[in-house]
Amino acid sequence: MIEVFNTAGCARDDSEYRHAAGEIMSEAGVYLHPIELSWFISARGTDDEALEAIRHRKAYITRAASLIPALLSFFDVKDSGSLESVLRQIDDFCRDFPAIKATPHEKRVRKEIASGLQRVLRAVTDLVVRLDEFGHHIDIEFNHHKTAIARTPEVDRFGDSFEPFRADLKRLSVVAEIVLYRERIGGGGFIVTDNRAKFRAVECIYQISLSQNAPAFVTTPGSDFATACSLLYEIASGEYDVGLAGAINRFAKSSSRKEIFEEEQSFRWDNSDEGMRAYETDNFAAVKERTAKLKSEFTFWEEIVESRDWNVFSRRELLERRADVLERLQRTLLENGPHLVWGSQMMRAYGPVFEDLEEMHNRLVKAEIALGRSRRLRRKA
Repeated sequence: MIEVFNTAGCARDDSEYRHAAGEIMSEAGVYLHPIELSWFISARGTDDEALEAIRHRKAYITRAASLIPALLSFFDVKDSGSLESVLRQIDDFCRDFPAIKATPHEKRVRKEIASGLQRVLRAVTDLVVRLDEFGHHIDIEFNHHKTAIARTPEVDRFGDSFEPFRADLKRLSVVAEIVLYRERIGGGGFIVTDNRAKFRAVECIYQISLSQNAPAFVTTPGSDFATACSLLYEIASGEYDVGLAGAINRFAKSSSRKEIFEEEQSFRWDNSDEGMRAYETDNFAAVKERTAKLKSEFTFWEEIVESRDWNVFSRRELLERRADVLERLQRTLLENGPHLVWGSQMMRAYGPVFEDLEEMHNRLVKAEIALGRSRRLRRKA
């Protein structure tokens, strides 16, 4: 089972990393999650932290080995590719589970972020005022410092760096206001997770069920869907027979369910024979997609400009953002076809590129091994 999950959780062959980890600590090469291997080899964490990660994953794999077969029986998995996708989603959820449980309530987190950004705004505004008053005492030394640090050629050594810095501070205030505005209108201003572990378990099973066409989503307690959710929660948490009826009902009414369903429908259409024919016969399909997104973006900038009375600098910056979108929209509308790219037009020299990437990967592994050895020696000294 451990080999199955290690393979499902890895985007590429990680045998070199596993071998290197195993030489440092035997169980690390077997049990660490693929994304923890680099962290362990380069000694970004302590050995005690690695032992705790191994202990946690061993317990998880033990639970998974006994429960995964029952969970998979609820999905209509038809091939190895589908099986790998299902296992990857299960493994991703189970890996994130402790962090989800430890996260404060989403509303509290959003409130703290908004409060923090308001403090940033006040601090930046105060700093800009102070620099207007006292900046002439430090601007020359700041310019010298910037050019020296950047190792700029002599011909450019007398460029002005201080004024652009002051302008960027003002722009930082504008950007914070933009993010706060996006959050207020529900436009995804803050990147926030929440602590609704049961809800996320239901969400994970729903995503899998859509892609595998089973089990059917129903809110009935004891249904195949409800049982699958409970099994996933038990694999992730170690808690037996936890009821998720409330989480299933909340998910049924949530915007998350609607978004996931619409994304799946769009994906199926795009990859269906009919959808691909429609796309291929419309030479401007890609242009239409970009146009729709840019129009929506343009509307956002129009609305934020008119949302309040901005100071002169902020309003000018927002109008520049709107103008940028308008220019991109106009360029898109003026594009001439054809836009389809056929196989005969594609670059054929991919081989050397992949060889270069493989060489870079090998160098990275060696560098992280060397870095880890150096850090471990310093800790022992």
